[in-house]
Parts: sequence; structure tokens; C-alpha cells
Amino acid sequence: NGQHSQSSKLSATKQKGTFGRPRNASPPLPSKPHHVISSIPCQASEYLLSRRLLLPTCVVPSAILVVPAVSTFALSSLAYIVGVSDGLLSITTCSLITLAATWGITKVGKSIISRHAPNKEAEMKALRQSFVALPFWSMVICLLVMKVTLSMLDIWSGGSTADSRGWMSWSVGIGSNSMFWSVKVATMCVRPACAWLLLSLSIRWRYSGWFCPIVRCSGVPLRANPFDATLQKVGRNFTSKERFLDAIAEGLDRLSAPSSSKIPDSIPTDKLPFSGFGTDTKPTQIAATMQQRAVPGGPLYGSRNPRYSRPGILAVLVQALISAVIGMLFAVVFVAPLLDSSDDVAVWILNITCTLAPILELFANGINESELHFEHYSSLLDGSGSFVFQMMRDVGHRMKRSVFGLRTLTLILASVIVTTIDRPAIATITHASSTSIAVMLAMVSGMAVQDVLTRWCLCAPGLDGDVLLFNILGGPAGNTKKTKFLTEDLIIQGILSDGATVDQVIKSSTVSRHGGYQEDEIARNKIACATYANWIQESSTVASGKLSDDILRMCLLESLGGGGPSSSADGPSFGGERQSAAIRKRLGLSAASGASGTQPFIVPIVRCLCAFSGGLGDSMTVLFRTVDENGTPLRQTRTSELWKLPPGSLDAAKYAIKAAARIAVMNSTLVDGKRGPKRDELLSLQLPCVLQSAFKLRCGLHVYAKAVARLQDVSLSNDQDVGEFIHSKCPEILVAVEACDESARMAKKTILRSGDRSSEAIFGWKGDMKSYLAEL
Repeated sequence: NGQHSQSSKLSATKQKGTFGRPRNASPPLPSKPHHVISSIPCQASEYLLSRRLLLPTCVVPSAILVVPAVSTFALSSLAYIVGVSDGLLSITTCSLITLAATWGITKVGKSIISRHAPNKEAEMKALRQSFVALPFWSMVICLLVMKVTLSMLDIWSGGSTADSRGWMSWSVGIGSNSMFWSVKVATMCVRPACAWLLLSLSIRWRYSGWFCPIVRCSGVPLRANPFDATLQKVGRNFTSKERFLDAIAEGLDRLSAPSSSKIPDSIPTDKLPFSGFGTDTKPTQIAATMQQRAVPGGPLYGSRNPRYSRPGILAVLVQALISAVIGMLFAVVFVAPLLDSSDDVAVWILNITCTLAPILELFANGINESELHFEHYSSLLDGSGSFVFQMMRDVGHRMKRSVFGLRTLTLILASVIVTTIDRPAIATITHASSTSIAVMLAMVSGMAVQDVLTRWCLCAPGLDGDVLLFNILGGPAGNTKKTKFLTEDLIIQGILSDGATVDQVIKSSTVSRHGGYQEDEIARNKIACATYANWIQESSTVASGKLSDDILRMCLLESLGGGGPSSSADGPSFGGERQSAAIRKRLGLSAASGASGTQPFIVPIVRCLCAFSGGLGDSMTVLFRTVDENGTPLRQTRTSELWKLPPGSLDAAKYAIKAAARIAVMNSTLVDGKRGPKRDELLSLQLPCVLQSAFKLRCGLHVYAKAVARLQDVSLSNDQDVGEFIHSKCPEILVAVEACDESARMAKKTILRSGDRSSEAIFGWKGDMKSYLAEL
């Protein structure tokens, strides 16, 4: 994986001259390595996003159109049996009475079975046997009683029975009558279904489409929006005398400093330990593909569509325009037919309401929650909470934020009424205002429900990378030898998105100048983490991809075993049943497909996870540091005011480090009393890398906590104060720190249990790393 075929090497050798160059050619000019990755992960992410957006976009409009029609068909059939076929209200009332009586008789029958059963086993057996028979005969009895009662009292008429015309005519009658009422109800539901479809489309275009989507799930730190950063900086400069003097000093420093386009606070890899490792990297591909997509690695500036911590002004304006158009169409499709066209004031007011309500909802919810909290929604769908309760809580949270918009719209409507009418009547004002507020509440509630459904569908857990790749490439016939692309390629490229880091993790292990294979893996992980940290600082704003890339990364990290419950004191935990099965599957496929003397497919995946989590920690250590290399405090504008940490990055870091630890530990641990696939020694060498990345990530989280504390004017003097601050003020950081400790503890116990060498002899780490290992 990641190596050229032998035929390519032979053909290239034939074309070379005596000194390794093509004949009659000038010496090649020196050039930088050009790292490329395949376009298949991009196609897979677009496919995954479109499939997950299809369900929430169409499910509610389809339910509005289908469920009432099917229910009416069933109710009218029951009513026709008892002799009622005239009037939708009569049909509904008669059918509901019949169903209520059936439910009551069924409950009584079950209680009689429970009371007279000799034991629990006999009771369960009787209930299983009567699961279908008891409701069926209860409904038959209710239908007979209803028919006799209605015939004696002659309350309703118009029903048909199997008279002299025969059962065939009666069957045709019940079918035609039920179809008539169901079609009539379906026709009545067309307008509400179209109105909800408009609302769902307005929500969908926030996630994907041609109209500047604003929702993301960023897995790495992002630069602050320049507009927000400026406002925040100006506001903080006047909160205290010290900040005001710092702002003046910073302005003077900028005036006196020479201009430079170099990106500040970068991590030069040539100044890191073991920096010579991998610097002579040649252009590499993780798989031979027909199309290749280069990953940009240039500076942050100059991008036409950069990604910041909050959406840009252009995307917000485009989304506001879309919301206004959707609101006007909603007024035309759903609201206007319900109004009296002669009341021009009410029509005018409601048109303004329908136009402004989606815009206010966009600013209240869409922009404030432009970053998805993947863990919140995926854990709910994974069976850790009540669906209805969480649904109502999330919708209520969005409605609460829309109260300000409701007040604003009320003031706008009052101003319009006063200015458009010379002497408005109290009845006119009351009617127009109450109707407009009701319409706005309906629109905001519908958009809140649709937004919550969309987020849950996007963050659904349990992605199978093998199935996804099969759907993209069309199976073995599409994934030919020429375009061979493995699931491991999809995982690595989908998570990292950086060709240089991918190049580091896929190379085979060698005995380098650092020592043996173990030292080579540790040095490789350090370089890979530094490379990915550099990519985060220099290219994440312009090369972090779209929402489809974010969702693919998060789903892959979660499906590799990063989710599920944490470890207990009894022993290592590999998450839930689904996470443990996913890890065993990857280990089994790697053991079955690996040839003797070749690198197992699972090893680059663990390297990828360690590089992602460790690189994220290295980047946070630099981006959010509060002191420079000499210990001098930095101004706040160089830390958390310039960079933000989205909630998705904390989730991604937690998933990555836990998945790496669980895969490496399961390789050396008995699961359910049985050892899994044959233990791979090369994979066992990744355990120290897990410890290294966990420590890097934990250090980065502590630095970020210090930056947050500094913004809140909280002084933290030592690591104990940082830990207490995280426990009391930063629960989201606490979860990630606990994931680091859990992963490091699992890896350390596995290494010590192996009995080969002590942890200090294996790692050779000193200082803070040694103290951290001793505290685990």
C-alpha cells in the first residue's frame, strides 16, 4: 500500500540513461515534494452527505402526505363495516370509538391472562400465543356491537352491507368508499406538505448545495472570523486599563516592525528532535488512482472561500436571501389561500412575517450553531437517551433563542401597521398581530424540528467504511487493479486530508539512524504529529474541506472504536458491542490480507490516529499558549482571540486517541476469554506512540484551558490549578482529558503486562512525560 508496482519501475528503468536520467535531457531542476491524495475520499464524502441529507429533507413532507391518507383509508374501512360512510367527521368518530373499545377489551384480556396464569412462564407463553388473536377477536366483537347498536338507534346511515347484491359488490363498495376519502384527505394535505418541503429545503441548503453552506463540523482549530475578532478585540481593549495599554503597545510594535508575509507561530520541523527523519520524502501516492487531488499547503491568505470559526459575511448574506425567498414562497403556498384576499392589511402583514421569520431564525440558530456537536447527536442515536425527550429539549432550546427574533418582529409589525394605516382599528391591529405571531411560531417551530432531525441524521453512528467504498467504486469490477483503493486508504486519507502527513504514516518501518524498529516508530510519530500541526496552522483555513469531508472524518473516527463507554477499573474497555466488533473486524481483515514480510494494513491506521490526535495537541500547544519560549506572557490577541477550538475538534481528538489505544491494546489482550487474530508485533510497537500522542494531546488541552482561563481573568499557577479549573469550568475539555488518560492507562498496562522491558527502557522519555506515566 503506497508503493509503485514492479512494472512501473521496470518501464521507468528502460527509459533512463547511464546516469539515471532520460537520454538527451537536461539535468532536472530541484523541486519540493508534491504530495497528492486520491479524489475517492472526496467522492465518498459527497455520497455520504447526500444520502444522509435525503432522509430528513423528505421524511416529514412524505409523512404529512402519506400518513393521513393511509389512516383515513383504514378508518373509513372500519366505519363502512359498521354502516357509516357519509361525512369525514362521522367516519373518524365511529372508527375511533371502535378502536378505543378494542384497546380496552385487549387490556382486559391481558389482565385476565396475567391473573389466572399459574406461573410467570405460563403467563408469557399465553401472551405470546394471543399476541395477534386477542386484538383481532376484540375488534370483531367491537364491530358487531357497533353495527347492532347503530342499526337499533339509527344514528348514522349510508353504510352498505352484504345484501342481495353479494359479497363482491360489498367489497367493491368498501374499497371505493375508502379510496374516495383517502384521496380527498391526501389532496387536503398537499399544501401543508409543500410548505414543510420549503422549510426543509431552506434548512438543507445550510448544510450542502450551491448556495454557500454555513454548517460545518470542523475537526481542527480554526482561525477566528476577522470581523468577530476585530469586534472582540475592540470590546476587550476598553474593559481594563492593562488591556488598553497592551493594545497601544501592540499598535506601536506593528508600526515599528518590518512587514512580512510569513505566518506567525508556525512549527518548523527542522528545529524539532529527529527532524531529519523523512525529509527526503519522494512524491508518494497511497494508491494508484485515475484521478488525483492535490492538497494545498500554501499560506492562509488569498483563498476565495476560507473557513473561519464563524461563517463569512458573503455566506450569511446568501443564506439570508435564500431564507427570504423561502419565506415568500411559504406565504404564497400555505398562508395566502387561508386568508381573506379583501383584507389587504392582513395580507401585507403576513407577507412581511413570512419573509422575516426565516431570516431571524437563521441569525438566532443557524449562525450561532454553525459548528456541529457530533458527540451530542451521535450518542443519542446510539441508544444513550430518550429520542422524544431529547427532541423536545433541542427544539425548545432553539425556540428559546428565537424569542428575541419574535420581539423584533413584533416591533417591526407594529411600526408597519402604524405607518401604513391612517387610523388603524383595534380589531384590525389585534387580528393582524395575532395571526402573524401564530404564523411565525409555526414557521420557527417547523424549522427547529427540521434542523434537529437533519443534525441527528448527519451524526448517525455506525458507518461501515467497506460498504461505503463498495457503493462508490461499484465492487470489485469498478475497483480494478489499476485503480486499487482499499478501505484503509479511505480511512487514512479521509481522516488526515494532508498528503504530507499521509506520506509519513504509510511508509514501511525501517531500522533508521535512531535505532531499531521501536525507535523508528516513535520518531516517525513525532514527525507526523509536527507535520499535521503545521498543516493545521498553515492550511486548515483553506484546505479543511467542506461539511462532507468533516462528516466523513467524524464517522470514520467513531466507527473505528472511538465511541462507546469508557474503561472501568476491572480492565480495558473497547467501547460498546458495536465498537468492539468493528475493531475485531479491522484486525481480522488485516491479519487475513497481509502477506509474510509486508506491513499489515492496520498499522498505518493506528499511525494515522496517533498523528491526528498528537498533531492536534501540538497545534493547540502553539496556538493557545499564553507565554513565549522565554516565559514572557503573550498578549491575548495572539492566543484564543485569533484561534478558536470548535466542539467537533474535541470530539475528533477523543475519538482518535481512544480508537488508537483500543486497536493497539486489543491486539495484545484477551477479549471474552479468547485471543483475537494472531498478535502482530509491528502493531504492538504502536503502543508507545499511543502514549506519546496522548501526552501531546493532554498538554495541548491544558494549554487551551489556560487560554480560556485567561480570557475569564482567572489566574492558574500550576497544573493542579489547571486540573481544578477544567473540572469546574470546562466540562467539554474534561471529557477529552479523561479520554487521553484512559488511552494512556490502557497502553501502559498492556506494555507492562507483556513483561518484555520496563516502560522507561522502552521510551527513554524524561521530564514531564516520565512524571505523567508515573501518575497513571
